Amino acid sequence: MEIYEVRRGFATVITTNLMYSFATFLPLVILPLYVNRLGASLVVTGLVISFYYITTTIFSVVWGVLSDAFGKRKIFLSSSLIGCAIVLFITSIVEVPIIVVLLMALFGFIASAFRPAVLAIVGSLASTGERGKFFGFLTASTSLGYAIGSFSGGFVAQYISIQMSVVLAAILAGSGAIISLIFLRRVDSKVISVPLNPRQVFSILKRKFIPTNVSESYVKQGNLHVLFSVTFIRYISFWGIWTLFAVYLSTILGASDFWVGILIAINFVLAGAFFQPLAGKLCDIIGRKPMILVGLAGTSMVEIFYALSPNFLWIIPAQFLLAFTFSCLENGNNCYVTDVTPETQRAEAMGLLTTCIFGGGAVGGLLGGIIAQIVGMQVMFLLMSILPAVGFFVVLIKIKETLKR
Repeated sequence: MEIYEVRRGFATVITTNLMYSFATFLPLVILPLYVNRLGASLVVTGLVISFYYITTTIFSVVWGVLSDAFGKRKIFLSSSLIGCAIVLFITSIVEVPIIVVLLMALFGFIASAFRPAVLAIVGSLASTGERGKFFGFLTASTSLGYAIGSFSGGFVAQYISIQMSVVLAAILAGSGAIISLIFLRRVDSKVISVPLNPRQVFSILKRKFIPTNVSESYVKQGNLHVLFSVTFIRYISFWGIWTLFAVYLSTILGASDFWVGILIAINFVLAGAFFQPLAGKLCDIIGRKPMILVGLAGTSMVEIFYALSPNFLWIIPAQFLLAFTFSCLENGNNCYVTDVTPETQRAEAMGLLTTCIFGGGAVGGLLGGIIAQIVGMQVMFLLMSILPAVGFFVVLIKIKETLKR
């Protein structure tokens, strides 16, 4: 592929990924606070995140497998953005908590088609020696999308309404779809093995729907089953806390809606503007494994700090640490998975990684709500901090470095 085509493709992917991140993260921040104010319990509030991640867990690997099989990664990417826009518009007019929960489940089903395709596209655009840099900029755009979504969502919720903040997310998703349809070219898989028709879809899903049957050789040889397990428990911890984080900031620490948006945005502004590109470069210099270890240790430390903070302003330094450690973990994971996976199966592998992330969100959202309902949010935070610490020692013992020097 010519350098011009690579640059144009990468710039388009970065732009659409930023818009997708804005559109998908804003509801995860705002809607739990919204349903809680509608009178929902902490358990039902947790289901907003949990149901979203249940469907993304199930379907991320499905979309990844189909993306590899048909080679039409642009179709999956653009269709996901269009579907997200439609569901968000519908959600903005709903005022019944359980309906919001069900709409988030549908939202997760549609949104989960995007990530495996976009990660596979970037992995194919980049050479081995530049993967860390490319993934660094991709995850930077993700973090910036999260930051803009958090800040804008909090601002609009404070001064207009929560419903209008969801409409804003829908507009961004629709805009991303238009950009991808116009400018994204020549990014399909080199191997297009089957035509795109319902019979072939059913045949592929019948063979590969269960993750344990997916390309056993590269999963075991690359120790991906270990990395996937650690990723799963880390995100149980993370989303167990972040499902109720906006509620915690508002009800326990006394932050306004505007400050809730600011505090969440700080992490992603720092990650997007500074730490994601830095972490991507460090992956190409010091390796994948050290970055993953830093990410796990830092997650545990941040969660303890959250629980012990006496007011919302104390959350600010914790967000600095979270920004750096999240960047390390995200880039380390992406580079490691790409290193050990054949090119024609990268969307499949990224789908499995995404399944573990979202599976952790599904379990964490439900578990966090139940534990917080019983013992309180601060104790739940402390209990959740144990999980990434366990993951740290598993990676230290089981994972080998994949960077070729």
